[in-house]
Formats: sequence, structure tokens, C-alpha cells
Amino acid sequence: MSKACPSCSFKNPNENLLFCLDCGEVLSPDEYQSKDELKKSSAEFKGFLSEVKKECENPEFKSPIKELDEVFKKAQSLSNFLKIYAKQNKENKAIQGFIKESENFLQRDDSFQIAFVGTVKAGKSTLINAMLKKDYASMDVTPETAVLTKFKYGKEAKMKISFYTKAEWAELLASATKSKSLFAEEYQKSNGESQKRNCLDKADITEPLSKEGLKKYTSSQSSTHYFVKAVEIEFPDFPYEKNIVFVDTPGLDDVVDYRSKVTREYINRADTVLVCVDASSALKESELRVISNVFNHTGGKPEKVYILGTKFDNLKNYQADWQKQKEEWTKYLSSKRENEQVVYTDKLAQKNIIPVAGHVAFICELFKQNALNDELKTDLENINFKVNRATELNESNIAKIKDFANVEAIHQRIKEDILDNAQSEVINGAKTGYKQLHKEINAYFKDNSKDIEENYKASKQGIEAINARIKEQEANLAELEANQKELEQVMNEFEKQSEAMLKDLNGEIEKIIADNK
Repeated sequence: MSKACPSCSFKNPNENLLFCLDCGEVLSPDEYQSKDELKKSSAEFKGFLSEVKKECENPEFKSPIKELDEVFKKAQSLSNFLKIYAKQNKENKAIQGFIKESENFLQRDDSFQIAFVGTVKAGKSTLINAMLKKDYASMDVTPETAVLTKFKYGKEAKMKISFYTKAEWAELLASATKSKSLFAEEYQKSNGESQKRNCLDKADITEPLSKEGLKKYTSSQSSTHYFVKAVEIEFPDFPYEKNIVFVDTPGLDDVVDYRSKVTREYINRADTVLVCVDASSALKESELRVISNVFNHTGGKPEKVYILGTKFDNLKNYQADWQKQKEEWTKYLSSKRENEQVVYTDKLAQKNIIPVAGHVAFICELFKQNALNDELKTDLENINFKVNRATELNESNIAKIKDFANVEAIHQRIKEDILDNAQSEVINGAKTGYKQLHKEINAYFKDNSKDIEENYKASKQGIEAINARIKEQEANLAELEANQKELEQVMNEFEKQSEAMLKDLNGEIEKIIADNK
């Protein structure tokens, strides 16, 4: 038989419940209502329910596009619920992880993110410079100096520098130490420790864009670079004025796993991923892992993944050797392997596996800008002879070399596959991202419902905690035993009834989540 709550009139499913499942009001017999512990617990429980309702029913949110208002409202509501729940489960790493994922989701903007991914020295930064026609992406990256860098259009040339928080730095340093990489060793040798106080938890700074300024924050010669989390570069000559963003990521095989994790998060967020793989050799195990990771983190959409065969100018017989290489890659990437969710079809592999020579294209741009040094000029002369069988570096020959480098083909694919649909892709990507996040959280609550209930009970009304407080407050052993016996009787009844209450509460939690679908 149900029992109406005297405070809120909610019809509780069991007339013997101690608390109202809606407002937390004490529903127990009158003699129990005088117990301080029960009153205190009732107030805490009532506050919990009130907070859940307030935060989940009317969340404050800001979406980047009007069409995403409903999705962002649901995501904010879900994030609020997780944070409230985490107050009683501070050590639950899964919940903390979900909170971080939800916060990352809510930081989405209206940009279309193109992530450049690859192993160290795969040529991705060189390719980015070739596509930008600017020397902004660091081509001297090592596993010890990788910094996530974004490039986008802006009316003014400027750069925004973001720094690690103390907590993020501690996690990164622990990851580097665990991996026994050179990062920790180089950091100890450098003057980095003296800069730590000035950089950690520092607010973002914006400065005019310059190569010298970039070196200050990204070069291994500068101790400041250890603490730089990301660099965002804007400039008027960015090749796309729409909401396109290039993201140069740390390697997925980075010896510092913390930075590989950052890259995995960007792959989850990215609308398109360009995977740079050295075409001049067979696929290495590290490259296979990178490609597999990308496929598994792109929401089951292989069409958004492009495999770029970089450095294909290093092949002895360009056309014949590349064709053979592409056939091998197609065969491998079209075959499903263990732990992989999705792969290419043969048709998609033919379309999305593309050769590119970023270094060649970039030195052609430097030649046009009259900015070649002697070493790069020699490189260009050698390429000119291989491609054109000529020695003269004239406009016609340079144009043929640029065609050979195939960078413009990447730009063309972006224009054909992305630009016209960028807005709808951002919207669909956000909806898919929220759906996946919701699915993971819902599965967690279902799979761990028993543990969640027990942890909640322990955090709210553990009899051991009550007994501990009694022991602290009561010096007289006889009185202690009497009080303990009395409370144990009360708690036996409480635990019996709260089991039903918590079962219903668990249902309410699932209902809150379900309502956000």
C-alpha cells in the first residue's frame, strides 16, 4: 500500500518507508523522528534529491549552434547529475572520467576539426606547413617536445598559449616517469623546475604571431615548453575562411601516455582524421596500432578517416612502388582484425588512401617566396631532376613538381567532402558524440547498480559510522552499549526499509538518465 508524504503529497510505493522518495521527508513512526541521526540523514537525503532535481531539470547551458540546443541541454543536465553523484563517490574513477568526458563535450564549438595524426617523424607537421604555405608547425618534433597545435582563420595573426594545471602536470610527469622516457630526464637537466611556478595554472595568454614567439613556447631549447598544453594559431592566410580547424596532435605512440591520451580524445572529437603514414617503407607495428586506434575512435565512420602515404617521393619508382604499396595497405585495411570495430571497404580504401609529399610541396612554396636555404635548394634540384628530368627551376617545372607532391589533392578532397557539409557534419558529430557518451554512462549504471546501491548506503547510513560517532561521544561503556543496542535496532529496521528505498532511488536515477535520451 502506498503512503502519501505529508510534506509534498508524493505517493510512496511502500507505507513502511522511512523517507519520502521524492522530497526526503521522514515518514517513520513518531518515536523515530526524535532520533538526531535519522533527522540529520533525512536532511542530507532531502538535500541530495533537491539538488538533483534543481540541477537536472533546469540546467544552464550554451550551445554553439541553435540546432544543438536540445543536445547541449541534455548533456549539461547529465553532467550536473554526475557531479552531484560524485559528491558521495569522490573516489569513483569511472564517474570522474564521465564528468571529464561530459565537460569536454560541452566545450565543443561550431568548428569542423581536422586532426592530423601519425607516429613521430611521420611527416604530419611538414604536411601541415605545406597545406598552410607557412612555416608554423614544428618540423623538429620529438617524443619529448610534442605540443598540441591548432590552426584556423583569423583576421589578425595571433597565437593563444594554454598551460597545464598543477593536476595535469602531475599526471603528465607521472606518466613520463613511468614510461622511463627521455622526457623526465631532459626535464631534470633543463631549467624547467625554475619555470614551473610561473607557468602552471597560468591563464591563457594571447600574443602576436611570430616564429620567434612560437619557438619560445614550443622549442626544446626553451624550458617553458614543458608546461605548454596547447597552442592555437590564427592568421588571415589560412586556406579556409569557414569554421575549419587543423589540429596537429602528439603521436598516438608518444612515449608519454598522457599525451597519447590527449590525442585519443581529439580523435573522438575530430570530424575528419588524416593519418600520416610513411609510404617509403612497409607498415610498421606502431603505424598499424595508430590506424587501428583511429578506426576504433571515430564512431564507426571509416569514411571520415584518410590514410596519407607521406614521403612517397622517397620511393625509388614512384608510380609502380606506390601502386604496390597501396594494394598492400588496401588489403590490410579492408580486413577486419581482432579488437577492431570497423574497417575500410575496398572501394573506400581506393578513395581514401592518398599519396602525398609534404616536404616537396613545402620547398616549392619556399622557392616561390625566395626563402630557400642551400640545403633545401639542393633538395628541390634533385626532385626536379627525378620528376622532370630537368635542371632548370622555372615556373613550369615547379608547377609539375607541385602536382607530383599531390598536396592540392588533399585540399580538393576537403573542398569536395567537407566544406559544403561542414555545418551539418558538426551538428551530426555532436549528436553522435552525445549519444555515445549517454550510452556509456547508462551502461555503467546498469552494470554497476548493485555496487552503486551499496556505496550509496555506506556513504549515507553506514552503521559503522554511526557506532564510531557514538564511541567518540559516549565515555560511559554501559551507556554506550545501551545506546548502541537501541541504535542497532533502529538501524536494522532502517536498513531493511532503505533497501527498498534505494532500489526505488536507483530507478529514479535511471529514469533521470532515460529522460535525457
